[in-house]
Amino acid sequence: MKIKNRQIPNLKLLNFQSKNRKSKIENRLGESTNKIVVNRIADVSVILLEKTAMDSKEAYLQCLEKLIWASDRLHAEVEPTQLAQIAELIVQPMTGPWRFFHTPDHIFEVGGNEDAIEILAALFHDIVYVQVDRSINFNVSYYIAPYTKEVNKQLQIRDASELPVDSTFEMVITVFGFVPGEVLNPFAGQNEFLSALVATKALEHFIKREDLLQIAACIEATIPFRAAEWGVTASQRLYDRLQAINTLFDLSLTDEQMQETVKNPCELPTAMSLVLLTKVRLIFWQIPGICYRKPITISLVAAFIAFAITELLC
Repeated sequence: MKIKNRQIPNLKLLNFQSKNRKSKIENRLGESTNKIVVNRIADVSVILLEKTAMDSKEAYLQCLEKLIWASDRLHAEVEPTQLAQIAELIVQPMTGPWRFFHTPDHIFEVGGNEDAIEILAALFHDIVYVQVDRSINFNVSYYIAPYTKEVNKQLQIRDASELPVDSTFEMVITVFGFVPGEVLNPFAGQNEFLSALVATKALEHFIKREDLLQIAACIEATIPFRAAEWGVTASQRLYDRLQAINTLFDLSLTDEQMQETVKNPCELPTAMSLVLLTKVRLIFWQIPGICYRKPITISLVAAFIAFAITELLC
């Protein structure tokens, strides 16, 4: 398969940017500022710019490689150019300016390298993170806008009369147990639901519906901090919904496949710990003034909480 060509940073452009930055820095700091200091600041800024471009390219290529491998394992008939576009769709928001924890490294680590469904679910599971990105990536919004709207600064699923007839969307909304008109809660499945919606819509033209359902269910399973309701765990509730969807949409998932999709977190302690770790760190990071926003302190506290939750679940 031919991988879409991606240009490396243009050295002439970077040189121009370096000179331009030096001029701006001199204007801000004053003419009396040591020229060596100005040059070093400008050079470092260009190095960071170049590193960001190179990191994005590496993430893009690794994402594309995983998409190709997973598609092949699922016997999907898809052109490499389509996968190249999806890789770009995934990497763009994951390398945004506000992404510190939910990065390409995270999705590559969580997904592993053995199960195609888990890999695809991992690639998409953090593609939408409204609190972090402070918005939704423009290209990503293409897959979301037909089904959601903003009302009073909150995201809401469109009313039934506004929604298009779409079996893929109907599967995803049922997987999450949501209904038309429901206001989405940022800490109770909003980002996971939107990420699953993007995943299934981006893949629906060449991935079987049974596989799309499993991908959506895997993303739903990453919603943290859900207590049992009337003695029924979140995993059991998801399993019940999968059974209903399998019948309603005349799918061919076996009971074994559905059980594997919602398997207990203690069967995947490392992956679950990583998912919980990033979500706990995000919560801490958003609390004003906590731990003076020191990333190391936040990471240590979050790691302890994530480990403790995983141990309790197992």
